[in-house]
Amino acid sequence: MKYEIVIKGYIKDHLFEEFEMTQQEDFTTKLSGEFVDQAELYGVLRRIQDLGIELIAVIPV
Repeated sequence: MKYEIVIKGYIKDHLFEEFEMTQQEDFTTKLSGEFVDQAELYGVLRRIQDLGIELIAVIPV
């Protein structure tokens, strides 16, 4: 399953090396990547929450 995760702000590349990162002009970052299953997706969402990063969207592609 491929997803795009949009978060508020720009982040350092080393925080999510497993994803393709695109910094948007509206001060958001798009993380794109493949997930083996939903549990892996939730793990990444938990990591975003633990880092205190604001989640904007989770988009299945």
